[in-house]
Amino acid sequence: MLSENKVSLYFKALSKGRSDIASRNTMKFMCRGFKLVLGQNEVDASITISAASDKAYRYWVDQVGRAEELNSARIACWDFLEGKGRGFHIEDKEDAIARAVLCLLHPAEIVDNEFRQQCFEWFFQMVNKVDDFQPLFDRVFHEMEKKELSRQNKADRDGFAP
Repeated sequence: MLSENKVSLYFKALSKGRSDIASRNTMKFMCRGFKLVLGQNEVDASITISAASDKAYRYWVDQVGRAEELNSARIACWDFLEGKGRGFHIEDKEDAIARAVLCLLHPAEIVDNEFRQQCFEWFFQMVNKVDDFQPLFDRVFHEMEKKELSRQNKADRDGFAP
């Protein structure tokens, strides 16, 4: 399971003490990890949840989605939960996975650092209710670190940091 300390470490490292990139980095991290979570055999997600995850990934990682798509996906997820009578209670893994994907469906970058951190922590609380995915998130974290180091090295060589 992802411990509170591990989640806090992820958050601090992705935020880099800069609120201007914290939201984008944390959302990309969650989207990339969530995609891997949904790819696991033990995770049974509804079409609604899978579609919402795809929309969040396109918006945050691929940067090609539209905010309206995230808003409609968020409404569909809540409708899905309410249709099961679970608007307030989390009773099974499917409920938890639906709540986790809701954390990915904020179309504007979250500038309130406290809210962003709460959203990040809630996401991992829900993921932990499904199974232990720490190795998947560790892999995503290290891949993002490598990309960032590569980008920094290129910037150093070129004398320009984009």
